[in-house]
Amino acid sequence: MHLCKYVIAYFFVTLQAGAGNEYRLKRLNVAQAGTNNLDPTNAILMGFKWAELPPNAIVVDVGGGMGHLTMRLAKNVPNLKYIVQDRPSVIVQGRKFWKENLPSAIENGDVQLQDHNFFDPQPVTNASVFMLRLIIHDYGLTNATRILRNLRDVATPDTKLILIEQVVPYACIDENESSINNNIPGARESRPPPPLLANLGKASAMGYLGDLQMYVALNGDERTLGMFCELTKRSGWNIVEIFSIPGSVRKQIVAVPA
Repeated sequence: MHLCKYVIAYFFVTLQAGAGNEYRLKRLNVAQAGTNNLDPTNAILMGFKWAELPPNAIVVDVGGGMGHLTMRLAKNVPNLKYIVQDRPSVIVQGRKFWKENLPSAIENGDVQLQDHNFFDPQPVTNASVFMLRLIIHDYGLTNATRILRNLRDVATPDTKLILIEQVVPYACIDENESSINNNIPGARESRPPPPLLANLGKASAMGYLGDLQMYVALNGDERTLGMFCELTKRSGWNIVEIFSIPGSVRKQIVAVPA
Protein backbone atom coordinates (compact mmCIF):
# COMPACT_ATOMS: atom_id res chain seq x y z
CA MET A 1 0.00 0.00 0.00
CA HIS A 2 2.83 2.38 0.86
CA LEU A 3 4.62 1.74 -2.43
CA CYS A 4 1.33 2.24 -4.25
CA LYS A 5 1.09 5.76 -2.83
CA TYR A 6 4.36 6.76 -4.43
CA VAL A 7 3.48 5.17 -7.74
CA ILE A 8 0.37 7.35 -7.60
CA ALA A 9 2.60 10.37 -7.07
CA TYR A 10 4.56 9.37 -10.18
CA PHE A 11 1.35 9.21 -12.20
CA PHE A 12 0.33 12.59 -10.85
CA VAL A 13 3.53 14.24 -11.99
CA THR A 14 3.81 12.54 -15.37
CA LEU A 15 0.13 12.59 -16.34
CA GLN A 16 -0.48 14.49 -19.57
CA ALA A 17 -3.86 15.44 -20.93
CA GLY A 18 -4.90 14.02 -24.29
CA ALA A 19 -5.57 10.79 -26.06
CA GLY A 20 -3.80 7.71 -24.79
CA ASN A 21 -3.78 8.59 -21.10
CA GLU A 22 -7.45 8.06 -20.29
CA TYR A 23 -6.88 4.80 -18.43
CA ARG A 24 -3.99 6.27 -16.45
CA LEU A 25 -6.17 9.23 -15.51
CA LYS A 26 -8.91 6.89 -14.32
CA ARG A 27 -6.42 4.93 -12.20
CA LEU A 28 -5.03 8.16 -10.77
CA ASN A 29 -8.42 9.37 -9.65
CA VAL A 30 -9.34 6.06 -8.03
CA ALA A 31 -5.97 5.85 -6.30
CA GLN A 32 -6.18 9.41 -4.99
CA ALA A 33 -9.48 8.54 -3.36
CA GLY A 34 -7.80 5.50 -1.82
CA THR A 35 -4.97 7.48 -0.25
CA ASN A 36 -7.51 9.48 1.74
CA ASN A 37 -8.59 6.21 3.35
CA LEU A 38 -5.09 5.69 4.75
CA ASP A 39 -5.92 8.27 7.40
CA PRO A 40 -8.77 8.29 9.94
CA THR A 41 -12.01 9.48 8.36
CA ASN A 42 -11.95 12.88 10.07
CA ALA A 43 -8.18 13.38 10.14
CA ILE A 44 -8.44 16.72 8.37
CA LEU A 45 -10.73 17.95 11.19
CA MET A 46 -8.54 16.79 14.06
CA GLY A 47 -5.77 19.39 13.90
CA PHE A 48 -6.12 22.88 12.45
CA LYS A 49 -9.02 24.80 14.03
CA TRP A 50 -11.23 25.31 10.97
CA ALA A 51 -14.10 26.64 13.08
CA GLU A 52 -11.96 29.64 14.07
CA LEU A 53 -11.88 30.95 10.51
CA PRO A 54 -14.37 33.76 9.79
CA PRO A 55 -17.53 32.91 7.82
CA ASN A 56 -16.98 32.63 4.06
CA ALA A 57 -13.21 32.45 4.47
CA ILE A 58 -11.62 30.94 1.37
CA VAL A 59 -9.76 27.62 1.62
CA VAL A 60 -7.75 26.62 -1.45
CA ASP A 61 -6.93 22.93 -1.91
CA VAL A 62 -3.81 23.25 -4.08
CA GLY A 63 -3.24 20.17 -6.24
CA GLY A 64 -6.38 18.77 -4.64
CA GLY A 65 -7.23 16.20 -7.30
CA MET A 66 -10.97 15.65 -7.56
CA GLY A 67 -11.48 17.18 -4.12
CA HIS A 68 -11.93 14.23 -1.76
CA LEU A 69 -10.27 16.07 1.13
CA THR A 70 -12.22 19.26 0.47
CA MET A 71 -15.46 17.30 0.41
CA ARG A 72 -14.87 16.16 3.98
CA LEU A 73 -14.30 19.75 4.99
CA ALA A 74 -17.31 21.03 3.07
CA LYS A 75 -19.59 18.52 4.79
CA ASN A 76 -18.31 19.36 8.27
CA VAL A 77 -17.44 23.07 8.05
CA PRO A 78 -20.11 24.41 5.66
CA ASN A 79 -19.69 28.10 6.53
CA LEU A 80 -16.46 28.39 4.51
CA LYS A 81 -15.81 28.72 0.77
CA TYR A 82 -13.61 26.15 -0.94
CA ILE A 83 -11.59 26.09 -4.16
CA VAL A 84 -10.12 22.84 -5.48
CA GLN A 85 -7.27 23.40 -7.93
CA ASP A 86 -5.71 20.89 -10.29
CA ARG A 87 -4.85 20.32 -13.90
CA PRO A 88 -7.71 20.55 -16.41
CA SER A 89 -7.94 16.82 -17.11
CA VAL A 90 -8.29 16.10 -13.40
CA ILE A 91 -10.82 18.88 -12.82
CA VAL A 92 -13.04 17.37 -15.53
CA GLN A 93 -13.20 14.19 -13.45
CA GLY A 94 -13.70 16.28 -10.33
CA ARG A 95 -16.86 17.83 -11.72
CA LYS A 96 -18.33 14.34 -12.15
CA PHE A 97 -17.25 13.40 -8.63
CA TRP A 98 -18.97 16.38 -7.02
CA LYS A 99 -22.08 16.02 -9.17
CA GLU A 100 -22.45 12.45 -7.94
CA ASN A 101 -21.60 13.05 -4.27
CA LEU A 102 -22.36 16.64 -3.24
CA PRO A 103 -23.88 18.60 -6.14
CA SER A 104 -25.40 21.26 -3.87
CA ALA A 105 -21.92 22.53 -2.89
CA ILE A 106 -21.15 23.33 -6.52
CA GLU A 107 -24.60 24.69 -7.30
CA ASN A 108 -24.64 27.16 -4.40
CA GLY A 109 -21.05 28.29 -4.99
CA ASP A 110 -19.61 26.97 -1.73
CA VAL A 111 -17.12 24.89 -3.73
CA GLN A 112 -15.38 25.86 -6.97
CA LEU A 113 -13.26 23.59 -9.14
CA GLN A 114 -10.48 25.53 -10.82
CA ASP A 115 -7.96 24.62 -13.52
CA HIS A 116 -4.51 25.50 -12.21
CA ASN A 117 -0.91 24.30 -12.40
CA PHE A 118 0.80 25.07 -9.08
CA PHE A 119 4.04 25.91 -10.87
CA ASP A 120 2.23 28.93 -12.35
CA PRO A 121 1.36 32.13 -10.44
CA GLN A 122 -1.49 31.57 -8.00
CA PRO A 123 -4.74 33.23 -9.18
CA VAL A 124 -6.48 33.32 -5.77
CA THR A 125 -5.29 36.44 -3.98
CA ASN A 126 -7.65 36.49 -0.98
CA ALA A 127 -7.22 33.01 0.47
CA SER A 128 -7.43 32.45 4.21
CA VAL A 129 -5.84 29.01 3.86
CA PHE A 130 -3.71 27.30 1.24
CA MET A 131 -3.79 23.55 1.86
CA LEU A 132 -1.44 21.03 0.20
CA ARG A 133 -1.78 17.33 1.01
CA LEU A 134 1.07 15.03 -0.08
CA ILE A 135 2.25 17.50 -2.72
CA ILE A 136 5.54 18.84 -1.41
CA HIS A 137 7.14 15.41 -0.88
CA ASP A 138 6.94 14.85 -4.64
CA TYR A 139 9.57 17.55 -5.25
CA GLY A 140 13.11 18.46 -4.35
CA LEU A 141 14.05 21.74 -2.73
CA THR A 142 14.05 23.89 -5.88
CA ASN A 143 10.64 22.90 -7.19
CA ALA A 144 9.06 22.71 -3.74
CA THR A 145 10.28 26.26 -3.06
CA ARG A 146 8.78 27.42 -6.34
CA ILE A 147 5.37 25.96 -5.43
CA LEU A 148 5.30 27.57 -2.00
CA ARG A 149 6.73 30.86 -3.25
CA ASN A 150 3.84 31.18 -5.70
CA LEU A 151 1.48 30.96 -2.73
CA ARG A 152 3.51 33.38 -0.64
CA ASP A 153 3.42 35.96 -3.42
CA VAL A 154 -0.36 36.31 -3.10
CA ALA A 155 -0.72 35.62 0.64
CA THR A 156 -2.30 38.22 2.88
CA PRO A 157 -0.82 38.88 6.36
CA ASP A 158 -3.50 36.53 7.78
CA THR A 159 -3.14 33.68 5.27
CA LYS A 160 -2.28 30.25 6.68
CA LEU A 161 -0.37 27.54 4.84
CA ILE A 162 -1.15 23.93 5.80
CA LEU A 163 1.18 21.18 4.60
CA ILE A 164 -0.10 17.67 5.26
CA GLU A 165 3.03 15.58 5.11
CA GLN A 166 5.05 12.97 6.93
CA VAL A 167 7.81 14.33 9.19
CA VAL A 168 10.74 11.92 9.24
CA PRO A 169 12.36 11.52 12.69
CA TYR A 170 16.08 11.31 13.30
CA ALA A 171 17.49 8.01 14.50
CA CYS A 172 19.39 9.89 17.21
CA ILE A 173 18.59 13.13 19.00
CA ASP A 174 19.81 16.10 16.97
CA GLU A 175 20.56 19.31 18.87
CA ASN A 176 19.41 21.57 16.03
CA GLU A 177 16.16 19.62 15.67
CA SER A 178 15.65 19.72 19.44
CA SER A 179 15.98 23.51 19.37
CA ILE A 180 13.33 23.69 16.63
CA ASN A 181 11.06 21.39 18.62
CA ASN A 182 11.28 23.70 21.62
CA ASN A 183 10.20 26.73 19.60
CA ILE A 184 7.27 25.34 17.57
CA PRO A 185 4.09 24.35 19.43
CA GLY A 186 3.22 20.72 18.79
CA ALA A 187 6.64 19.82 17.45
CA ARG A 188 7.98 18.19 20.61
CA GLU A 189 7.23 14.50 20.92
CA SER A 190 8.06 12.07 23.70
CA ARG A 191 11.28 10.13 23.19
CA PRO A 192 11.59 6.41 23.96
CA PRO A 193 13.94 5.58 26.83
CA PRO A 194 17.50 4.32 26.17
CA PRO A 195 18.75 2.10 24.73
CA LEU A 196 15.97 2.47 22.15
CA LEU A 197 16.71 4.74 19.20
CA ALA A 198 14.93 8.08 19.14
CA ASN A 199 12.95 6.99 16.07
CA LEU A 200 12.19 3.50 17.45
CA GLY A 201 14.36 1.91 14.78
CA LYS A 202 12.49 -0.38 12.40
CA ALA A 203 9.21 1.13 13.54
CA SER A 204 10.10 4.16 11.40
CA ALA A 205 11.31 2.20 8.39
CA MET A 206 8.32 3.27 6.29
CA GLY A 207 9.39 6.90 6.33
CA TYR A 208 12.93 6.16 5.21
CA LEU A 209 11.87 3.70 2.53
CA GLY A 210 9.38 6.26 1.31
CA ASP A 211 12.12 8.87 1.15
CA LEU A 212 14.21 6.54 -1.01
CA GLN A 213 11.26 5.84 -3.29
CA MET A 214 10.47 9.52 -3.68
CA TYR A 215 14.07 10.36 -4.49
CA VAL A 216 14.53 7.58 -7.04
CA ALA A 217 11.19 8.06 -8.79
CA LEU A 218 10.72 11.83 -8.63
CA ASN A 219 13.79 13.48 -7.09
CA GLY A 220 11.47 14.20 -4.18
CA ASP A 221 11.94 14.18 -0.40
CA GLU A 222 10.35 12.90 2.76
CA ARG A 223 11.60 15.64 5.07
CA THR A 224 12.63 16.06 8.68
CA LEU A 225 11.22 19.01 10.60
CA GLY A 226 14.49 20.86 10.06
CA MET A 227 14.17 20.37 6.31
CA PHE A 228 10.60 21.68 6.39
CA CYS A 229 11.81 24.75 8.28
CA GLU A 230 14.49 25.34 5.65
CA LEU A 231 11.98 24.93 2.83
CA THR A 232 9.40 27.27 4.31
CA LYS A 233 12.02 29.89 5.16
CA ARG A 234 13.35 29.83 1.59
CA SER A 235 9.83 30.32 0.24
CA GLY A 236 8.80 33.12 2.61
CA TRP A 237 6.87 31.23 5.30
CA ASN A 238 7.42 30.52 9.00
CA ILE A 239 6.16 27.34 10.67
CA VAL A 240 4.11 28.27 13.74
CA GLU A 241 2.39 25.05 14.80
CA ILE A 242 2.31 21.33 14.12
CA PHE A 243 -0.60 18.98 14.70
CA SER A 244 -0.05 15.26 15.11
CA ILE A 245 -3.12 13.27 14.04
CA PRO A 246 -3.94 10.09 16.00
CA GLY A 247 -3.89 7.08 13.73
CA SER A 248 -1.98 8.83 10.93
CA VAL A 249 1.71 8.98 10.02
CA ARG A 250 1.15 12.44 8.57
CA LYS A 251 1.11 15.77 10.37
CA GLN A 252 -0.48 19.12 9.68
CA ILE A 253 2.29 21.70 9.45
CA VAL A 254 0.90 25.23 9.79
CA ALA A 255 2.90 28.21 8.53
CA VAL A 256 2.28 31.95 8.16
CA PRO A 257 3.90 34.58 5.92
CA ALA A 258 7.37 35.54 7.11
